Amino acid sequence: MTVRDDVEPAQAAKTLTHELAHILCDHETRLATTPRHVLEVEAESVACIVAAVCGMDTLAYSVPYVAGWAADRETARTSAECVLRVADRILDRLGHAAASPVATLEDLAAAHGVPAVA
Repeated sequence: MTVRDDVEPAQAAKTLTHELAHILCDHETRLATTPRHVLEVEAESVACIVAAVCGMDTLAYSVPYVAGWAADRETARTSAECVLRVADRILDRLGHAAASPVATLEDLAAAHGVPAVA
């Protein structure tokens, strides 16, 4: 997975987190039974939470993105459990990483063989 080289590092990290959320939310399997708008709401919500905890403000991008995909209030409500579980899983991994040389989203991605910028 790569991110365009004209994207700021913080946006690249948030984008990689969004894509990681698709994986950790098991969207490849759920795609057959879950509408795409739900999957996008989940992935971007996870990315927004993780970015915020890491000190990055992505609300100007994430809120309109989620609002554009959210069909209704129920979409956000039914996605909340998955979003919080996956965000917690990523943040837990980042917390463990902070004690080692891997301390940022970019470093975490690189440590797992995912280049942050192509």
